[in-house]
Order: sequence, then C-alpha cells, then structure tokens
Amino acid sequence: MIRRDFIKLIITSLASHPIAAMAQRSIPVIGALSPNTHTVLDSAFYAGFSQGMRELGYVEGNNLLIEWRFADGRMERLPQLPRT
Repeated sequence: MIRRDFIKLIITSLASHPIAAMAQRSIPVIGALSPNTHTVLDSAFYAGFSQGMRELGYVEGNNLLIEWRFADGRMERLPQLPRT
C-alpha cells in the first residue's frame, strides 16, 4: 500500500510537468523519513508542514517533490529507509 501511494505521488508529479520544462529547471526534492505509518500524511504535522512550504512558495507536485519513507513503527527499519 505504501509503495503504491509513493508511486502515485511520483507519477502525478511527473505528469504535471512537461518534460521540456523539467529539463530547464530542477525541482527541489525533500526526503522525509517517518518512524510511523503512512497515516502521518493525514496528520496535523503534515498539514502544518505543507502550509509552511506553501507560505515559502513551494507546492508539492508543482515546484516541490517530497519522497516519503515509513518505518511502520519498526525503529530498526529507519537506517535502511534512505537507501530504498
């Protein structure tokens, strides 16, 4: 389920930008690691983070890409997440 959501995010962000425009400018990518499950995306933390980024002029899927990785409550998985 998490992989599917991640793939949807990537496809949506790529489909929203013409390839020529992507070649002319780079889109900032934020890597986010969470010890929780993907439900963090429905939380007040995510809403606040998104609002703060919008105030700085960044809109996810428009001019910013966030790659989320989740440990699903298993802290031992955190060191492996950036490599996946």
